[in-house]
Amino acid sequence: MKRFKRINCIALSVIVLLSIMSITALAAGPGDFVVEDGVLTAYTGTDTAVNIPSDLGITKIDDFLFAENKTITSVTIPEGVTSIGNTVFAGCSNLTSVTLPESLESIGQVAFHNCSSLTSFTIPDGVTSIGFDAFGGCSSITSIVIPSGIKTIEDSAFACTGLTSVTIPDGVTVIGDSAFGSCPNLISVIIPDGVTYIGQGAFFQCPGLTSVTVPGSVTSCGVSAFGNGDTDVTIYGASGSYIERYVKYYGIPFVASEDVSARVIIAKPTASEIKIDGKTVPVRAYNIDGYNYFSLRDLAAALNGIDKHFNVEADEETGAVTLKLRTPYTLAGGELIVSDDKADMTAAPSKTEYYREGNEVYSNGDTFYLSGKIYMTVYTIGGKDYCKLSDLAPVIDIGVQWDGSTDSILIDTTYSKFGTSTAE
Repeated sequence: MKRFKRINCIALSVIVLLSIMSITALAAGPGDFVVEDGVLTAYTGTDTAVNIPSDLGITKIDDFLFAENKTITSVTIPEGVTSIGNTVFAGCSNLTSVTLPESLESIGQVAFHNCSSLTSFTIPDGVTSIGFDAFGGCSSITSIVIPSGIKTIEDSAFACTGLTSVTIPDGVTVIGDSAFGSCPNLISVIIPDGVTYIGQGAFFQCPGLTSVTVPGSVTSCGVSAFGNGDTDVTIYGASGSYIERYVKYYGIPFVASEDVSARVIIAKPTASEIKIDGKTVPVRAYNIDGYNYFSLRDLAAALNGIDKHFNVEADEETGAVTLKLRTPYTLAGGELIVSDDKADMTAAPSKTEYYREGNEVYSNGDTFYLSGKIYMTVYTIGGKDYCKLSDLAPVIDIGVQWDGSTDSILIDTTYSKFGTSTAE
């Protein structure tokens, strides 16, 4: 987890002294407050209860202003303030309460990090941005309501807190990496419909967590989003959904809940031109929630004869599919035939399990053993499986870019994540 850097006290004193000597346009507020162009830049008082005056025209609290202040126990921020800067109250270990104004719109990165005594505060409804690690380490906070204007819960925003419950609003679409990680008292979480991504370790190391309800809108999760199956958490979601396949991969119990209905997923034909090593190819592709999904067999056929080609083999008994890396593709029939019908289609999460087989030896001498189960977002559209291109690319070791100037999806088979490689 990222941490703010402490500033050497002697260096800070010199900087402050030089600043005071050189600044002539500062407007000093009543008592111990210094304001410049609407920004509260300095507080020189020693009060335990800090009541920032409302008549100084303050719109922002400057970065690091109260950081590591062990004296203050409460702060009242007046109406008119719209922004709390980065690391403003970080390390204020005796701060127990903060009153935030309704005018507030943003809370900066690491703003209240390690305010371990903070128990009482309400985030105003007008807040639309809460920075990375904003409340990380606030171990005495037990509950919080996230405002409806928040779209992304940033990385580590509420990590290592004392939360027992949290209300996530309907407008959220992304829950960042470690957003609620290491919250030992968190018991239950309901993730609203509309969330599409849950980050790496988002609920990792939450030993008290017993249930998480996940909607059908979630189409991607980072590594160990709910741990590694080493806690008592049970995930509730729709049968056949992405999240069912994800948690089963980690050995986490899953319960199909009738209360979490899978949404209707619309797949739109990808309008972008698709190029492999600069050559346009007729690969069938759809766009779902802003991500491109390619016909696996079309892509295999298009790569045939190129170094990064792969074969697709299905197990007749289990239905599992294995991608055999660096192996010529055997045509099944019907590949690379793009229909003129551009109608939208409905998609359903694929129930097929995918594996890969083949090792890679790289120019630095390292061997990467790539055989085993692979994890991709796959939808069944019109009876065929379509794989999320950004998930598939690292599996077969190709590069993918989007060229906005030509509206093209560019696939680069010469790219390798680890350098020049050869099949073993």
